[in-house]
Amino acid sequence: MSQDSTENDIPLTSSKDTQHVIKLAVTMHILVHAWKAAVNGLPQTPTPTEVQIEIIEQAKSIFNTISQQKSIFIEAIRSVQVTPVPLKKCQPFRTKVLKCVCRSQGPLVSIRKVQKHIKGSIVSNIKIELAKLERDGFGSVKDIKTRSTTRTMFMKIPGLIIDGELRNHSDILKDEIV
Repeated sequence: MSQDSTENDIPLTSSKDTQHVIKLAVTMHILVHAWKAAVNGLPQTPTPTEVQIEIIEQAKSIFNTISQQKSIFIEAIRSVQVTPVPLKKCQPFRTKVLKCVCRSQGPLVSIRKVQKHIKGSIVSNIKIELAKLERDGFGSVKDIKTRSTTRTMFMKIPGLIIDGELRNHSDILKDEIV
């Protein structure tokens, strides 16, 4: 099928629509050819290279129906009254990491534990926040070698010393220390 103008051309609203109809018509042409051979028990033959005008008209009809359904759907979406959804307050990522470290038992906190506690967090972001906590004197980041890998752990400051260090972070934790 050529894209040159002939008396059988089907007027559409844009050249993009024409391209969609052509693609749909070619797909339907190949499908109809293969289906007829399969239903009639005939061996597969090469698909003819010219698309019949009836298939092009059917493709245009299908395309117009889909376009109308799209327009109806878009109009329905526009007509819906949107009520604002109240958003819950979201804690900064650093606060979430700090709270996870403070709540964990024992002096060592694995990155995996923090990742499980903060859903959807990325290891590199957790490492950055733990490095900031180390810089602030809240503990230290250690790489501990195991049999198979090296695990990055955060070593918290032990119990009695941690109370003095919490003063630096008290504005973050004040609602948790009750």
